[in-house]
Amino acid sequence: MLLSPGNPGISSELFHFGTREPEATAIMRSEFERINDDVDRPVVLEIGRI
Repeated sequence: MLLSPGNPGISSELFHFGTREPEATAIMRSEFERINDDVDRPVVLEIGRI
């Protein structure tokens, strides 16, 4: 992924802080770890809005 500090929005935030929405990221990471313990080959679908 190419990140530029001069680009507005998510690119700048990721470039400077390495993450976006840290609370949501922590929740998702925790859920992925839980799923990984229960399932041999977990599949995650990220479905956003248009």
